[in-house]
This record gives sequence, structure tokens and C-alpha cells, in this order.
Amino acid sequence: TLTAKVLSSIIGYPLVFIRFESVISSYLGETASNLRKIFDFIEMGKWVVLFDEFDIIGKQRDDPTEHGEIKRVVNNFMLMLENYEGDSVIIAATNHPYLLDMGVWRRFDEIVYFEMPDAERRKRIFEKYLKVLKKKDIDLDKISEETEGFSGSDIEQTCIDALKKAIIEGEGYIDMARLRESMLRQKDKMKARRQGKP
Repeated sequence: TLTAKVLSSIIGYPLVFIRFESVISSYLGETASNLRKIFDFIEMGKWVVLFDEFDIIGKQRDDPTEHGEIKRVVNNFMLMLENYEGDSVIIAATNHPYLLDMGVWRRFDEIVYFEMPDAERRKRIFEKYLKVLKKKDIDLDKISEETEGFSGSDIEQTCIDALKKAIIEGEGYIDMARLRESMLRQKDKMKARRQGKP
């Protein structure tokens, strides 16, 4: 998502963010129709178009858990990509590349993998999000080590949670205890995500 924003800023094309919850429909044929409208729109201008959580629409067609409608949607989407002749830059993002249909992979010119941030990158992300408030006795090297397995988004959510708590409680600073508390809450969310819980 951040990459799409940066690319949009650099090349000067407005960013169009496609949310699949507004595209997917329970009515037969309506999802493909919604996708067609999106492609008709983006062909009329120059945009950076981000299909986020792309695995929702680009699933493997031979997945036995999916019904025929999703398979038709994947086929339609691939045809739309193949026949697209506009000047927009189309980006698809997923955290689950193993779910994507092989035919979908072939329709994109470039594939970019983003590895999980290492300790140094985690530290930089914490520094970025925590700079808006004073820090009291925070050891970012230690926190960076303790957040192995956190994505950039997980760190962002941890920091936002800690900042909100500090502001709500009337504190003008973030301390180690508050940051650890938010970090543990985020770990619980990550665990629930892996187990498929809301």
C-alpha cells in the first residue's frame, strides 16, 4: 500500500484504491460487472490503481472450497487484465501469494516481494511512528528484538495503540510499559489472525 502511494506521488498519477468488499456481490454475475465498471473507469485516465487484498479475487480456480461464481470472476478478471489498453499502472497486493492462481501471476509484468523487516528496519519504523510524542526510558533496540515476526503494519498498529492510550490518559509521553502493553495486544491480534479469528 505504501509502495503504491509513493509511486503515485513520484509519477504524478492519482491513486485509486480498490476495496474488494465493495466489489464482491452475492448476486450471480454482479461481481464481474463491478470489475468491468472499474476497468472502464481506469481506462479513461491515468491512475495508479491498487487492488489490495488481491487474493480475494485472484484465487486459484481449482480450489475445491470455492464455488463456480468465484472461478468465473477470476477468469473474467484475467481477461480484463489481458485486454487492458489504458495508461494506468495496475498494482495488486497480497499477504497470501500461495493462494493466487498461476494464470493471474502471468498477467503482471513485475513481481516484487517484501520481506518481513529485520531488527534494524523494525527500529526505524518504531522511530518513525513514535516521533510525534516524547519518549521516556524507551529502549528501541530491545523493542525491535522483541517484535521479531512483526510486519511494518503490525508495528504501526502497536505505535498507534500506544499513542492513543497516552493521549487518552493525558500523558505527554510514551514509556516502555505502555509500548510493551500495546505490543502484547498486537501479538494477540496476530495470533488470532493466524487462527482465522476476527
